[in-house]
Amino acid sequence: MFGIMKQKIVVSNVRFPYQDWMMLKSLASDMDMSTNEYIQYACKIDSVKKITGLKKILVKPKNHDPFKELLAFAKTHKGTPMGANEDDKIIYGID
Repeated sequence: MFGIMKQKIVVSNVRFPYQDWMMLKSLASDMDMSTNEYIQYACKIDSVKKITGLKKILVKPKNHDPFKELLAFAKTHKGTPMGANEDDKIIYGID
């Protein structure tokens, strides 16, 4: 034949929850792969990490809340009253 596959292929019936399957399909399409190729790729990467002892480093997301930052910035401003000029004192009846 034309040098068809030199590896033995195992066909299995893997079951995934629907949402997980759709996520797999989406990830595979993002990498321009079929779902089958993506699963093989993921298994190889995971195996290499286990063999070489590489651990996945989890980075915790920073608790970035822009509203808290804005509030903290507002608290740093120490406003000083400018006082009222003579016209304002007359208009508003300030002594």
